[in-house]
Amino acid sequence: MGKSKRKKPVQVDKRKRLAEYAAFACIIGFTLWQGSYFPIQFMLMLALMLLAFAMFGKSLSVPLEAVLLFCIPVLYAISLPILTENHYNGLIELLRILVLPMTLIFFYNTTFSNSVKTERAIFIALMSIAILGLLAFFSIIYIPGAVIETTNRLQSVIQYANTTALLMLIGILYSVHSYISHKKIGKLICCLVFAVALLLTGSRTTLMVTFAICALYALIMSGRRGKIIVAGSVVLAVCAVVGFNLFTDIRIFRISIFEATLVERFITFQDAISMMRGNWLLGIGTGNWQEWQFLYQTAPYNVRFIHNYYLQLLLDGGILAPLLFIAAILPAIIKGISKKNLHAFILIAVMMQAFLDFDLIFSAVAMIAMYSLSQLINKTGDGSLSYSPTGVRQRTVPCLIIGKLRFIALLPMLVVLILWCSELYSSNADTNLLQGNRDVSMSRYRTALILNPLKTELYYQMAQSAHDIETAEELLKTAIERNPRDLQSLSALVMIESQRGNYADALALCEILIENRRHSNENQSLFLQTAEAALINGVINQSQFDEIQERIRKD
Repeated sequence: MGKSKRKKPVQVDKRKRLAEYAAFACIIGFTLWQGSYFPIQFMLMLALMLLAFAMFGKSLSVPLEAVLLFCIPVLYAISLPILTENHYNGLIELLRILVLPMTLIFFYNTTFSNSVKTERAIFIALMSIAILGLLAFFSIIYIPGAVIETTNRLQSVIQYANTTALLMLIGILYSVHSYISHKKIGKLICCLVFAVALLLTGSRTTLMVTFAICALYALIMSGRRGKIIVAGSVVLAVCAVVGFNLFTDIRIFRISIFEATLVERFITFQDAISMMRGNWLLGIGTGNWQEWQFLYQTAPYNVRFIHNYYLQLLLDGGILAPLLFIAAILPAIIKGISKKNLHAFILIAVMMQAFLDFDLIFSAVAMIAMYSLSQLINKTGDGSLSYSPTGVRQRTVPCLIIGKLRFIALLPMLVVLILWCSELYSSNADTNLLQGNRDVSMSRYRTALILNPLKTELYYQMAQSAHDIETAEELLKTAIERNPRDLQSLSALVMIESQRGNYADALALCEILIENRRHSNENQSLFLQTAEAALINGVINQSQFDEIQERIRKD
């Protein structure tokens, strides 16, 4: 009896350590393997977090900050059945926002024994991104999509330049802080590598955030004489940027409020606020931005996410969502700044960038941000990179998973894995379709649809794989029945009806297309071509055709 009692906690500890080390081993991979808006990456991360929770032992400590962050997906879940038009898009955004509280809980429960290892893994991952990106940029190795050829911007394996830039900024902060703590020259070399990679991304937003964060860091961490030097350095940096702006054509230094990308962002902000009228409590519906932007836009654009994370939260979850997000993070930042903690500066950088970008939807950024938050709420902290064992956990609520009930986490993990498998089948089908393997792609799409019947876009993809026009037409009509705003299926069906000579039906479908996306050049061109064919075949007269032309001209 005595022996069994001694062995039991050891077994629990081994399970916990296995879960911790497996997750920490994934940090490098998850940080490197990011950049897609699509859910394959974060779904796998979510499933691993749930598996780790099930293995952790008898209880999990849940900080107040995680409870606040958990309230955001609750708001999403409320709006999902009531307001959301495309339920799959809404479900994906709900799962995406779940990454924040779940990752925070994970790090909060593992930080005590693995803080140094975790930070080392994150630093290695960031340096790997920088080195791989630089090697690809200078054509030493080839990484698909690592460099935007049209603008010569570094993306690294992240495949999104602004996110790469933000990760490089975090790498700079780690390097500088480590040099101050340990006086190792190698850290300054690392800082230079990160800085070069950041400049090559061409991210003007992140460049401005970098200046602001570095100035804030230096002002808080330095003495009175240092503050004077910092002020002078800031003035010199501003002058250098102005000089580069005036006398060079380097993208990252072309900073102007009239820049096309910035103007487009302000237009999307204005249109998003127009959508919110009368919808402040629950938002417009989780995932509906992707559907509604074409109805409200005052200029032509097509963006999967608004370049403002707070505004995206407002749209998806209502007024409480961004307030809960800020309430979960801001107090920890304030406390961290007072203690000169590095992680407070990392969170400030992420939150500043969130005003003009959506980097937090990427699991790499969300993971690093939540790790920094766990450090701020877990320890008394002197800002060093190693965890002080004297830190004390505070403000916990009763454990959410107790004893064998923790295995409840396996149920949502199974659901996430099923959705993940559906995405894998869909991705594989896309590849086979590009290679001309229609039968294989059709089979993969059907399997993906069985696993995830909410993803109505699969009907359009199956229609592309169909060998005959009748099957394609039937699939497209099913897609439109399931989602009346499926514009790609509507466009394909217009072309099929035109080929069959059903010009009246084709024009009726064009009306729906224009109604849902009037600024689209493709839709306008398709409407005009269909109208011309209808005129030639006597379906409409010249005056009706002129009216269509005038309508398109006004739009």
